[in-house]
Amino acid sequence: DTVLMNTAGVRQVTETGKGVFIGIVDSGFDLTHPMFRDASGNLRVESLLEQKADQSAPTEFTTAQLTTGWANGSNPGADSVGHGTHVGGIAAGTKHQGFEGIAPDARFLLVKTNFFDTTDGAKWIFTKAGTKPCVVNMSLGGHWGPHDGASVEETALDQICGPGKIVV
Repeated sequence: DTVLMNTAGVRQVTETGKGVFIGIVDSGFDLTHPMFRDASGNLRVESLLEQKADQSAPTEFTTAQLTTGWANGSNPGADSVGHGTHVGGIAAGTKHQGFEGIAPDARFLLVKTNFFDTTDGAKWIFTKAGTKPCVVNMSLGGHWGPHDGASVEETALDQICGPGKIVV
């Protein structure tokens, strides 16, 4: 029932996500998109984990490595379908063309998932967030399991949540 922006484009919600991590486990991310950058053009991604399709050891990238990789065209964590980029913009995108995410001052912790190790991705995000508040988005779709909180994955995700840490 709350309007994020009024008709003049002025933010109506005072909370901006400052001091919070937004974790996203998804298809990948287009880190050239302005919504992943601050007003000075700096990348707002604290770290990115790229899980491998063959389930071999994932690769972790720092902000500096991501900045270099996207500048030289190696594009770590690249999104071939656009879903992860879209989710990131909604959750915490920097103001761009009159739109901004819900938490534009939050920092990102991103996982390009292989869709097998999703719980490991969420655990990695919470570990990286440390003591800071963190929400993990896993809007991956699918219809596996009973959706009643009793599946192995749902139980594992419940076990890693707690005060200041939640998975949606």
